[in-house]
Amino acid sequence: MKTHPLQRILGWAFDSENKASLDILSNVPLFKGLNRNLLRKLLAELFEKEYHAGEIIFSEGDNGKALYIVMSGAVNIIKREGPGEQVLAP
Repeated sequence: MKTHPLQRILGWAFDSENKASLDILSNVPLFKGLNRNLLRKLLAELFEKEYHAGEIIFSEGDNGKALYIVMSGAVNIIKREGPGEQVLAP
């Protein structure tokens, strides 16, 4: 099957997973009110990374260098206190 040239260049815009990602972004409070075209532009600039269960994404005190958006799954926010831990947000 031959692919349209525009589809080869903008393949992400024709991707069915793109619709799900756009739906998720549109529900992020920071992006509320942005139209679909702006969300598509934002999505094109995002870097997607998958983390494994139990993997540390960042630690308290790290320099801020990214904005994290959880597209699927869940993240626990944990504060280490001495030898123990306190879950701040599940």
